Amino acid sequence: MQSAYITTTGRAALALLVAAIVGPVILWISEIAFWTLRNRRPDFAGWPELIATIGALVAIGTPMLSLFLLFVGFPAWLALDVTGRRSWRWLVATGALLGFAVSLWIKVALAYVPSPRNTEGFQDGLVFDYEGAVVATPAGITAHGWWTALVEALPSALACALLGLVIWRIAYRRIAPT
Repeated sequence: MQSAYITTTGRAALALLVAAIVGPVILWISEIAFWTLRNRRPDFAGWPELIATIGALVAIGTPMLSLFLLFVGFPAWLALDVTGRRSWRWLVATGALLGFAVSLWIKVALAYVPSPRNTEGFQDGLVFDYEGAVVATPAGITAHGWWTALVEALPSALACALLGLVIWRIAYRRIAPT
């Protein structure tokens, strides 16, 4: 299968470096926008606190996203490149799928951890969400917990899809006709 796009090692490395730097910003902006759209009042006093929070989250998120790119994203991208799937559609779809899957896994794995904002988040073996609904019991995650995890994984999928597009745009060039 002949692809219309080609990359070099240098452009691929640059794309991954840019993704590691820009990715956390895209991810946290999508998360904050999602929570705002869900009509949840953000717990920020104003713009300075919001910017400081984004800065702190980016500082924490950059190493985490770099590890995600190294151990999950890069092998998937390499597999796509080797098989000739170099269209932006492949990278966007793969980014969305991997972002959704990893975010869902993290949210489900953290379902048993009480929320730092909700001191009553862990009572009698039950875990509650921000609205007071039970998301996990000692027997496992409830249906509401699964639904919440699925919905809350969407911003990460969107951010990783956008990140796939950024990687594709930096890394690939159209093959010149001969």
